[in-house]
Amino acid sequence: MRFLPNFVEREPDPRFSAMSSTRRDFIGALLAASVIPCDNRAKAEKLVMPVIKGAIRWDAWYDRAGASAYAQRSLGPEKFQGRAPAHCRSLSRSQVECVGTSDVMAAELEAAKDAGIDYWAFVWYPEHEPDTRSLRVAWKLYQASAIRRLVNWCMITPISEFGAYPFSIDRSNHNIDGILDLLAQDEYQRVLQNRPLLYVLWNDRDVEKYFDASLKNVADALERFREGAARRQMPDPYIVIMGGAPDVSATLAHTIKADAISNYISSFSKIGAQPFSELEPQVESFWRKLVTTGVASIPIAMIGWDTRPRLEQPVPWQHSDPVANPSDQKYYVDANPEEFARHIQRAVDFVRLHPRECPAKSILIYSWDECDEGGCILPTLGDPRGVYLRALRSVR
Repeated sequence: MRFLPNFVEREPDPRFSAMSSTRRDFIGALLAASVIPCDNRAKAEKLVMPVIKGAIRWDAWYDRAGASAYAQRSLGPEKFQGRAPAHCRSLSRSQVECVGTSDVMAAELEAAKDAGIDYWAFVWYPEHEPDTRSLRVAWKLYQASAIRRLVNWCMITPISEFGAYPFSIDRSNHNIDGILDLLAQDEYQRVLQNRPLLYVLWNDRDVEKYFDASLKNVADALERFREGAARRQMPDPYIVIMGGAPDVSATLAHTIKADAISNYISSFSKIGAQPFSELEPQVESFWRKLVTTGVASIPIAMIGWDTRPRLEQPVPWQHSDPVANPSDQKYYVDANPEEFARHIQRAVDFVRLHPRECPAKSILIYSWDECDEGGCILPTLGDPRGVYLRALRSVR
């Protein structure tokens, strides 16, 4: 990603309140389950509790203007061209061209559905900004597709979308109405009691600029957002804060009354080239930190992290100096398909083991198409058959 700056753990069911035959059957089923061998019980639990799988989309591969042109330039060198989406073309040893079409989107929808992806989380950018307009092309192709219902969608929106510059309640309300229009779509992803799922990407500088540096203004805007949903007779939106470190996100969630926390990527360390086996335990440690905050969470899973294309062909929104900042040199080789499937299965099983802490019963995967930043799972020029999506089919 990111064209945005600074982004681096019941009550009894009333149906069983009376000792009816239904309740006796229910208790009998529980007793039977208590003596099922562990392996079989895990299989039974998977049938009882499906977990929703989402994947992040950052769509710089459907037009050659603005931010997309810079991202495509990053994948221009021959050694990086294999990371470009399969619909791209190699023009030379130093250039790729990526332009999306309705047929490309249809193929992606079918491939994602076949792999078991339930929803795409589109990173949201203002269409009126020339530099970011190209990043909305894929979403428009999705919206226009006759088969878009194969895969749901939701937004990863910057917190700025709920504010205004200069800040005013009237202008903030206008933005809120636009977001609510989108959340009302039939294909919009819902969780829990049919609640629209909304990821909010946190940035302190956005709070300063679009909310007069006031967290109260942020909280008030989100409350007006919920009130707007109620007036439309929509279920209460499920707001998930992406705020970096779990403790920071948890504090923000309490302050602005968000519902849950997650992040775009997990935290990790190391310098230089590392295998995926070094990244995976750090990602899982991040899940554990999320669920110990006392705030509901959605775990983020990762295929890898490798920003070398951007280091060699810098993009204007990300300033890295690997000489002055050795941490910029860190990267993790992408998981192989077997490692990736195992990692996603562990994420799914983690949610099942923490139903109270992960009530939305969802995971988020980094990423569908962050091809030049960290790692992607869609078919690419180097992987036209989509081995990661094929591996994902085994996750239950």
